[in-house]
Amino acid sequence: MRVIDVIEQLEGATEGFRELDMEVAKVLGWRRSSRAVTDSSTNATKIETIWINPLSEQAGRVPRYTTNVQSAYELAMQLLPSSVCAVKWDGTQGWAWMDSSETPIFAATPALALCAATLRACGSLPS
Repeated sequence: MRVIDVIEQLEGATEGFRELDMEVAKVLGWRRSSRAVTDSSTNATKIETIWINPLSEQAGRVPRYTTNVQSAYELAMQLLPSSVCAVKWDGTQGWAWMDSSETPIFAATPALALCAATLRACGSLPS
């Protein structure tokens, strides 16, 4: 999925959800892998999907970017560490600004808006 497609999903979603977190993670370079896991009590083997964090190259849990404002803020600081961001909730929708932008990004929640504003501000991410 292209970055603009992820941004449009963020702006159009009625709420954050796990699959959208994973799309944001893919933009950041997270990748999905699988491994065989054996249950010690039954000796049964199953295939487990894991996510590899591009910063550590270790298996990790994809943050809840779209439902947690702190995780959305950490996304902004990871991608744009010297930027200033702001979010607002007006009771019906989230607003987010990056740096001195006069035009806010709107989405259903502040976390969604901040994720979308961050990805729009990056502009140069690979698609």
